[in-house]
Amino acid sequence: GHHLVYFPIQARPSELHPDGTDADHWPGRPFMRRMWAGGEVRFRPGWEKDMPLDGREAVCTETVEEVRLSGEGDKAKAFVDVWRRYTVADGKGGDAAPAIEERRTLVFMPEVEALTSDAAAAAAKSPPRIIKSPHTPDYAFALTPNRALLANFSALTYNAHSIHLDAALTLAEGHRALLVHGPLTLALAFAALRGAAPREGVRRLEYRNVRPLYCGDRLRVCVREKEAGSRTGAADERRWDVWVEGPAGGMAVKGTAFNGDALEVLEYRHDWAAFHFTLSLFKFVLFQFAPEVIMHSRSQDEEQVRDHYDRGDDFYGWFLGPRMIYTSGIISDIHREETLEEMQDNKLAIVCEKIGLQPGDTLLDMGCGWGTLARFASEFYGAKATGVTLGRNQTAWGNNAMRKAGIPEEQSKIVCCDYRDTPTIPGGYKKITCLEMGEHRRARLSKTAASGLRFFFESRHAPRTLSRSPMAFFVSADLSSLASRSWFANTSSA
Repeated sequence: GHHLVYFPIQARPSELHPDGTDADHWPGRPFMRRMWAGGEVRFRPGWEKDMPLDGREAVCTETVEEVRLSGEGDKAKAFVDVWRRYTVADGKGGDAAPAIEERRTLVFMPEVEALTSDAAAAAAKSPPRIIKSPHTPDYAFALTPNRALLANFSALTYNAHSIHLDAALTLAEGHRALLVHGPLTLALAFAALRGAAPREGVRRLEYRNVRPLYCGDRLRVCVREKEAGSRTGAADERRWDVWVEGPAGGMAVKGTAFNGDALEVLEYRHDWAAFHFTLSLFKFVLFQFAPEVIMHSRSQDEEQVRDHYDRGDDFYGWFLGPRMIYTSGIISDIHREETLEEMQDNKLAIVCEKIGLQPGDTLLDMGCGWGTLARFASEFYGAKATGVTLGRNQTAWGNNAMRKAGIPEEQSKIVCCDYRDTPTIPGGYKKITCLEMGEHRRARLSKTAASGLRFFFESRHAPRTLSRSPMAFFVSADLSSLASRSWFANTSSA
């Protein structure tokens, strides 16, 4: 939290508001009272090397990026988001990418009637609204902030706001005692995180101030690792709940800290990767990318699919779970917590219902993966299913799972072949599904499809829209123009 110290407000003391706040952040009348509502701090990978306290010149850029209004009358509030970006000057007249980014959310409220000393004493005795944390902390420490601590922190951070320093002005703003600084609770949160995980470097902290903390009241700073003892992403990624409790035990500040985030790495990719259209990139697009997209040869598809999916079923089982299926799940009961497997079964059931699957129907599942839908349709709907995939491991796994479920090979099976070589059957396939393989839609299915075919496509990139039309696309994009292409079979209603 040392970034809080080195860049004081730029206004002269004579330019500050009567309460000591910076006019640059003020949204205007009637919003005359300011408090710290929360914020976040992000640390770029390697920021420690960029921002050491070694005497180098650093730069802070401050921007008011958003102002939001909420409520009406005496309940009206104005929220102001101030972003500060800290970096080291490069010595050539420019600046490096931000090493630290901080959002400060300030809330401004209308003036209120001042508290008398008796009213302040009564307010101190009345129990506040308590919001208890649902967790027991893994690590915590307590302290009682006094006037000296608040004065020292104000001086250290060049904070002249009177609610931290002047008891009379604090009463005038409707508070019973001096308030603890928002940035001070942020610094305490970082201290608690260092105590809870001394060898971990926090990459991001998001927090929100729920209620005020007052001078003289005992507070406790708490940390608990989410899913304690487990990792929540890559092997080195961890998350923590961090909160500050007031004297009655209710939460006054609540937040979440992270020590790693793949999205942030992508956001900072311009720091370590250049994106230029080079000769080698031109050759790749012309001789490799374009032919693969346009030609789509059997050998090309076989190479790409098997290189990806034949790496080992144990590897995929670690993150796909026992169903071995990528596709989404659907919640059927909002009043209880369903498992991932239940939600996946719900989705498979909807697929079967939407295509009107009946016992004895012949079903072709193109790009079937490990055959999960084909097995589900065979076991619970009595379908005669054929799944098609280029993955050798997927074929073996899917057929083995069918046999374990008591589904004979004469009823259903998984075939390892290109979708353009789909085996024909007498009478053709009554129903065809294609979940997340729409990019291979050029298959000419008319040779193997019976009239009355219903299509059921899914895309992982778009919101799902359930339709009762004969062509039931599980995707919100408009694919109707594809229906006229020669590779689509008859789509008349069954």
